[in-house]
Amino acid sequence: MTLTLTEEYHNTAVVLSAIDDLSIKLWPLNVPTSQGQPLLPDGHVLVRVKATGICGSDIHYWKHGQGGGPHKVTKPFVVGHECAGEIALVASDVLDWKKGDRVAIKPAAPCLQCSDCTRGNSNLCPKMIHFGSPPFDGSAMKFKVVPRIQLARLAPDVTWVEAGVIQPLAIAVQATRQTGNFAQKAVIIFGGGFIGSLLAFIAKAYGAIKVVIVEKEEHRAQFLRDHVTKHVFVDPPRDQSEEVDVYAERLARLILEKHPDLDRGFDIVIDASGSEECMNMGIRVARPGATYVQLGIRSARDSPRIPMMIVLSRQLTLRGVYYHSFPYPSFSYPEALLRETSHQFQWPGSSRYTAGCFEDAVSLIARGLIPLKDLITHVYHIEDSVEAFETVHQLQDKQGNKCRKVVILHDLNLSLMVFGCDNGLSVGTLWKERLAALCAVSKTEPYSYSYYWGQDLDGEPDTLWGLEGYYHPIGFFLGHVSTDIFKEEMRKVDDDKLLRNVQGLNSPDYDLHHYDFFSGFIKRDDDKDRDAMDSFVVVVHLWAAEGKRKQLLGILADVADRVKASEKTTSITVQSFGVLKEVNDLHLATAYIRTRTESDWLAFQASENYRRLMEDAGSITVRQEAHRSKAFIGHIGQEAPVGDP
Repeated sequence: MTLTLTEEYHNTAVVLSAIDDLSIKLWPLNVPTSQGQPLLPDGHVLVRVKATGICGSDIHYWKHGQGGGPHKVTKPFVVGHECAGEIALVASDVLDWKKGDRVAIKPAAPCLQCSDCTRGNSNLCPKMIHFGSPPFDGSAMKFKVVPRIQLARLAPDVTWVEAGVIQPLAIAVQATRQTGNFAQKAVIIFGGGFIGSLLAFIAKAYGAIKVVIVEKEEHRAQFLRDHVTKHVFVDPPRDQSEEVDVYAERLARLILEKHPDLDRGFDIVIDASGSEECMNMGIRVARPGATYVQLGIRSARDSPRIPMMIVLSRQLTLRGVYYHSFPYPSFSYPEALLRETSHQFQWPGSSRYTAGCFEDAVSLIARGLIPLKDLITHVYHIEDSVEAFETVHQLQDKQGNKCRKVVILHDLNLSLMVFGCDNGLSVGTLWKERLAALCAVSKTEPYSYSYYWGQDLDGEPDTLWGLEGYYHPIGFFLGHVSTDIFKEEMRKVDDDKLLRNVQGLNSPDYDLHHYDFFSGFIKRDDDKDRDAMDSFVVVVHLWAAEGKRKQLLGILADVADRVKASEKTTSITVQSFGVLKEVNDLHLATAYIRTRTESDWLAFQASENYRRLMEDAGSITVRQEAHRSKAFIGHIGQEAPVGDP
């Protein structure tokens, strides 16, 4: 019954064929099919992957053909293991999950039958399988068949960008579980990368009284001070002529001197760097009876020396957190593949997380305790994966912007706001038809209808839906496209640049931006003097998860009422666009802030009412890289506006 899958299930994937050979290919699902539909094994689900984070191990496979463990790239495989998605199909015996459920995927699958699994230590399973480590295909693909036991339910408020990094957060959760209670404890973390930052946030969330990060890069250190913790120590590089123990003793003394409130050292030490120097420093700054957790590792074959006499004399507790997989004939992995590769692996498997770590990670994000928006610096579409990998490898993008964490979105929603003017440009319904053609090519639909927006002849602001307006904004979302694909689609339907001219926003990257915040004078053809106009409008689009829809509208309505009672030159109109399923169930509310002059707007911007609007609404507003917030003071109308959004 093996038939070709329908186009709906064609599986685009990021495939690593050999060192430095990364490309986008169609990839098999490796399951039987019937009438073009996948036939899932019992206990399995088919997940439409929405987001995949890029891990350092992915880069090692790409550039060196081997990660930190024994896995080597010997044949093409799909990269990625930090992932989340939406269930597309479930096997007939799966009753606890259904189509449409949003899930994070645990890449490690224990056997659930060995002595470790039956004792509750599934993270130590010697038969562990870990996808995304060769030869087992990872998550950077459109669809992935996954055992139901490897799923964790996402909270409604967790975005796909955030969900793409739940796996490393779960590792951080497991590391902190090794330390016991954080309450009223002093914590020091070596390594200020993504995992180190997550550890610091978790420590603070769990009640640590002081969190210190040791980082060797000054540019990282400044970021950490601004976004993670004010206590950052920059350790200078070791001169090769200086012994490791001498260097570690010297720097450990400097660290403790900077924190005289700690009478005998730190209660909890976590090393996320993997360097021998940091391990030696960590043990030296630990107070008697402290817990030391080793999380980072440079190579599986490293044998760093540590001061064991200090460990013994201070009666320290040492814990390790690590993972690595061993092929075992369970779930849906082809037996032939397992037989072919089993001789390569000689180590027992383990996982960096235990039961509940993923669920705790989801909870931490949903409660706002892990500000991932500060840590995830870049988001790419799957079609741009090679560029995404290069950004991680170079630690910066093409424009020189520093990279901390990169997420690949499989369904990247781009958006476009278009302004048309019937009188001045004489395009009438033509530009709307052109938009409809673009929507058809992009396989999407407008998220809002065209509406009239303008100014009466007497100069008073017109009502939003009044028919006397002259400007017709319309917006729509483009799903499942990369920047290059969108530009190609635009060329197919817009050779004469009608849409781009009508849009009139004068932006070189018009195709990427949704104007979450823009403002300007509304001008019609018979308005000759801009300064004589009596209407200056600021439009603020606010996005919130569906669960906070009423809360967001309530905040806007409350501010509008207070403005009406206290502001003579300002009025606020609030409009709701409903829940946008195409944009991760986000809800769009729009505040139209109208003032008589630009000076009145600037005065209102400095007012308590505006501060409260931005603060209250901002606390629940979702901001994603796919919806970058841009601002400009523009001249919306027949002439191009001033400024670049």
